[in-house]
Amino acid sequence: MGDAEAIPPAFIQAADEWHRGGEGMLECPACFSSTSIAKWRTEPFWAFGDVTITFWNWPPIEASFLRQVESEAGQPVKVVRGKI
Repeated sequence: MGDAEAIPPAFIQAADEWHRGGEGMLECPACFSSTSIAKWRTEPFWAFGDVTITFWNWPPIEASFLRQVESEAGQPVKVVRGKI
């Protein structure tokens, strides 16, 4: 799901629904079960969440820092890496 043309329209619709406050349900083309797009595993990795923190030009984030953020948030933390 890296190139815009390769992203299925159903994925875009589910992401838009999730962004608007819905569940963003997406049907698996292999097993036909539906689940929230926030629970899907994609390559490259996409993460959906209510809070985003961006670090520019930082060293790698320590695992202890991620555990502390998870503890404070009460939710799992997902790390998405990229380069411009």
